[in-house]
Amino acid sequence: MKPKTRIQSEIVTLSKRLKSISEKQKAYAYKHCFSHIARMTSKGIVTCTDCGHSWKGENIPSSDHAECTCPHCGSKLEVMKTRQRVFKGTEYFSIITTCKGYQVIRFFIVRANRKVGYQAKYEINEIVQQWIAPNGRGEIIARLRCMSSMYYDLWNEHSCMELRSNSNHFAYDITPQCTYPHIRIMKKIRRNGFKGKFYNISPNAFFKAILSDNKMETLLKVGQIEMFRHFIRSNADINEYWAALKICIRNGYEITNASEWCDYIRLLKHFGMDIHNSKYVCPKDIVSEHDNLVKRRNDESDRKIMNAKRLKLLRMKGYIRSKRVSPSVFHLQTA
Repeated sequence: MKPKTRIQSEIVTLSKRLKSISEKQKAYAYKHCFSHIARMTSKGIVTCTDCGHSWKGENIPSSDHAECTCPHCGSKLEVMKTRQRVFKGTEYFSIITTCKGYQVIRFFIVRANRKVGYQAKYEINEIVQQWIAPNGRGEIIARLRCMSSMYYDLWNEHSCMELRSNSNHFAYDITPQCTYPHIRIMKKIRRNGFKGKFYNISPNAFFKAILSDNKMETLLKVGQIEMFRHFIRSNADINEYWAALKICIRNGYEITNASEWCDYIRLLKHFGMDIHNSKYVCPKDIVSEHDNLVKRRNDESDRKIMNAKRLKLLRMKGYIRSKRVSPSVFHLQTA
């Protein structure tokens, strides 16, 4: 895709200036993306799949998930008693950095090919770059994806790194096996509440949330992590709950179950209760209060169904001929 805006043109130019992955970063990816295996035979011969060295494993425990250290290369290995000779794996690795005022998240696909008796072979190739501007908007530089009915992350690794139009596609929002520990963060992101933890949220979604929405920034800064995570992962509208959230923040009430609390607030609104009152918004036992409102709503729904059935029966028998009669006429009798 050809760049159409000034920002897109700038990002395409800057992408070509990014440094290639260093040997130190490659070594970190090879070490932490995969579990390193020592293959043990039935005769007790142990082989390191990293360097190919073999030795007699006399002091290695026979229990599952036992660990040992290769006497040749010093790698810490997980012992597997198997006849398998070839061990292959594919994982994602990420590097978080900055470039000329943009936050950049780079993703690499890492492949390991290990065979008993031979030194392990690794390959690493960059596939996606997520560029995030200070206003929270982002662009994607990536390789082509192969079309498949079962997989959406099959990459054409021989294609060029180019600007992609569908930047919000979940194929580009990758969860890596590990991230290089030395990260560079924009000053605005640190100012907006980032303290080094992602709380099991993808960095791309995390950064965009606190850069583009001051309400999300507030939730992060006051420690309402469950609500912060909930609004990122779900399609819930934070504005629908913001009035009640401000009451919680003002009273120091920490929400530990975001989905249940949101449903509880919707029930309060359904019954016309005051969501600006801390008595309702900050319950001591949200489980019981939520269950009571759910039961009340279910009873209300059951009454409406029964009234509709009664009205239909009366119409069938000819007692009521007007179509304007609503099931609500029975409300006082059945409440």
